[in-house]
Amino acid sequence: MPITRSLSNGLTVTDWTQEVNEIDNQYGLINDSGLFVGEGTSQESVIFDKNTVTRTLIPQTHKRGGTPSKGKDRKVETFALALPYFNHQDYVTPQDIQGWRQAGTADQPKLLATAIADKWEDMLNDFDQTKEYMKCRALTGVTVDPEGQVLANMFTVLGETETFIDFDLGNAAADIDGKIAQLKRTVAKQAKQGGRIGRIEVMVTPDFFDALVNHPQLREAYLHYSASAPSDTIRADLARFEAWGVVDTFVHKGMMFYSYDAEFAIEDNDGDPVTHAWYQTSDGSGTPVDDFDGMNTDGLAGKGGYTIVNGLRSAYRGYFGPANTLSGANSVGQEVFAYQYRDPKDKFHELELESSPLYVLTTPRLSVRVYTSS
Repeated sequence: MPITRSLSNGLTVTDWTQEVNEIDNQYGLINDSGLFVGEGTSQESVIFDKNTVTRTLIPQTHKRGGTPSKGKDRKVETFALALPYFNHQDYVTPQDIQGWRQAGTADQPKLLATAIADKWEDMLNDFDQTKEYMKCRALTGVTVDPEGQVLANMFTVLGETETFIDFDLGNAAADIDGKIAQLKRTVAKQAKQGGRIGRIEVMVTPDFFDALVNHPQLREAYLHYSASAPSDTIRADLARFEAWGVVDTFVHKGMMFYSYDAEFAIEDNDGDPVTHAWYQTSDGSGTPVDDFDGMNTDGLAGKGGYTIVNGLRSAYRGYFGPANTLSGANSVGQEVFAYQYRDPKDKFHELELESSPLYVLTTPRLSVRVYTSS
């Protein structure tokens, strides 16, 4: 370690050790899950068809003179969604390096390459958190941007109705096993994807999770689950969950409940950062609005969650628009574009990210909202 003069006493020397970083948590459970299947588009909107197929039993027909039953045409409806656009820029100027010491060193000046790398890291991490937040909101069936503007209310677009199940966790006599069975049956019945349903997960708020595992009907089961050695499958799941800060998981009756405590900083009208949880949107001024406010007479907040169905990959989709450049016009888009420009007069480096992503749940009825009214 390099020896340098003490900052508190110039007549003494001390060792300069590695810097201490204070960086916000980087959440990425949904990004990492691979749940959303993405594809690029060459236009600023997407059009998709909803193909409705009704399965009916074929009635018996008499062989002699009987009237045969008739097949019915598939119902095809067409819908369009506009893609949002994000443009994020930053600059590296002489003031970012002139007279600045490289963190973690005693006397080394900050390098231009280091300043550019730091800026890129911050910008890409900000975009990564934006994706995570938008995907979390898309899981609810209603995609919004960080400012709370609705990008796609898939319930409204597709003419479907959201399903709510009240677990009534404050009631010691509530039949929680019955609620879980109702939840499983509801999701399985509403899937209608023509594919095999995988495991059903319920991503809930920490308050809901605590109330669930402390309910008298489930307390013993939760303690047994926590004490027993998990199977290899559950162990692998926990490794993925814990990598992103999920420490509370509980598998019961074949369903996995886990609390996701992700929080995101969103600027208000004054440009100040306001913390929003994944289950909160903005009221337009930056003030968080809870998904579960007003759903019960007690006005409880932060106690609820949504179902996620694995195995139906076509249900969770991402669409990426083209770059807003002459060369990018009418070209197939990608999730993010990154550009770096150097000023001809050597005064600055301009860094730019742009993206036109839309994440949607094409079968919004898969997202069943659970909450507790007590």
